[in-house]
Amino acid sequence: ENGLIIVGYAGNDNSVMTVLEGLVEAGEIKKGIYWCKPKGKELSLRASNFMDKACTRNEQSAVVEIDDFDSLMYSLGMHQLRLLMRCRQCNFQENVMCLVPTSLRGKN
Repeated sequence: ENGLIIVGYAGNDNSVMTVLEGLVEAGEIKKGIYWCKPKGKELSLRASNFMDKACTRNEQSAVVEIDDFDSLMYSLGMHQLRLLMRCRQCNFQENVMCLVPTSLRGKN
C-alpha cells in the first residue's frame, strides 16, 4: 500500500530487479515507483523497460531527474518544511495533515 523511491541504483542486479518486476506485475506497489536518475544519464535497458511497465500500470510512477542525492534530500526536506509551515498558518485545522507534535502547535 506504499510507494517506492529508487535512488542510486542502476538496475543491474538481477536478483533485485526480479523482485521489483514481480512486485509491479502483482500490483503490490500501490502508490507508484519513482526512479531517480542523474540529469543527463539514461536508465539501463532493463530499468527503462521496468519503468515503462510501472508507469503503464500506475499513473503515479515516474522517472525523476535529480542533480544528486544531497540535492534530492534537501528538496524533500524543504517540501516537508513548507507543509509544516502551511499547517502552522492554518492553525492546524482538522482537514490538514499535521506532522507537528501537539505539544509544539501554535508556538513560534
